[in-house]
Amino acid sequence: MSAGRREVRRTLEMARILMEKCEHEYAEEKYVLALKQAQEIQAIRLCMEAISGLLRHAADRRDRARTEELKKELDALIEKHPKDVPPMAWYCQGAIYRVFDDPKKSLHYFFKYLTAVREDRSLEAQESYLGFLSKNQLNSPNRGELALEAAEVRGWLMIAVASLYLNHAKRARFLAETIIAKYEHRHFRSVNATVYLVMGQLAESEKDLVAAKSWYGKAQTESLVEHNWSLHLYTLMCLSRLARLNGDRQMAGTLLEIVEKAVGQSKLESLIYEVSMERGHLSKDHADLMIDVQHGKVRTREQGEVAIGKQYVLIGILSELAQAAASQPNSSERGLSKAEIIERVWGERYRPEAHDNKLYYNINRLRKLIEPDQRQPKYLLNWREGYRLSPDLKIQLIR
Repeated sequence: MSAGRREVRRTLEMARILMEKCEHEYAEEKYVLALKQAQEIQAIRLCMEAISGLLRHAADRRDRARTEELKKELDALIEKHPKDVPPMAWYCQGAIYRVFDDPKKSLHYFFKYLTAVREDRSLEAQESYLGFLSKNQLNSPNRGELALEAAEVRGWLMIAVASLYLNHAKRARFLAETIIAKYEHRHFRSVNATVYLVMGQLAESEKDLVAAKSWYGKAQTESLVEHNWSLHLYTLMCLSRLARLNGDRQMAGTLLEIVEKAVGQSKLESLIYEVSMERGHLSKDHADLMIDVQHGKVRTREQGEVAIGKQYVLIGILSELAQAAASQPNSSERGLSKAEIIERVWGERYRPEAHDNKLYYNINRLRKLIEPDQRQPKYLLNWREGYRLSPDLKIQLIR
């Protein structure tokens, strides 16, 4: 390989690394530089690779106008030089249609990529796949063969991803399990993390949230080991969604805030879009009343978060009433008597002359904090010889 082509290849590799690290503005600069370098030495194949990188970058930014412009440029080169098309040109087009929610076209291009990988075993092709190898594999004497193997595995993996979005769960599972069985030990770059994400999403679709959490945990570990921040952020978003499905809104919100902050700085619009969708689901699933016992916080729909602080009695009353409601979800017996509240919260035997005023005082304090209108309570209601939370409430108790 000539010195000029080696320089272009180094620039392309730097751009890929920057994309993984979510340094998208710098990655774009490197892809533009690689294109200029390739044009100067009239390396058509490398020009297509540079344009493919820019194309994928534009898709990740959800810049449709720029994506269409670059695709026309790439298509023109492909039509003019059909024998010089690098497999990565098909791979990047599969990736952009996945971003723009067209899994059928994504699947089409990933199959074209896989066919091209099998047909093109040239040294030039091998060099373009080196980014799929780990650091140790890059030092291997047979790194070229390893790169070709990694490229083929990556093709099948992307077909599994596209199949998942097409709801072809059996195909996605078969491919993912085959990749794990045959190639997990290879540790090709980004392969394990991505296949674990596929398995996690399959488990999630089957309502097996325990298995999904395990797979996402493995994906998180792999992405951190590889310093692939793009995959790491996507994994955190999956964990946020899982926390929401498990009813842990606090954890779901915390994870989503981490991702929002990171993608906001990187301007990774494809992930920002998914985060906004998940934020919408989180808002939609918002409980009417959230009681966080450990942190002394209460949140209502009307008033947002209310800091109870160290007023443990107030949190105790709400917590006991919430547990009573949960224990009899389809019954009118959803409250506690004054005697039960005194016994459970204060740990004392109920005596009306000693406890009634104390209980009335604390009930009124609670209503001042959580009720939109104390004169017409909608959260904390009188009930028989005691109190209850409204049976119409969606309650989330975090202990």
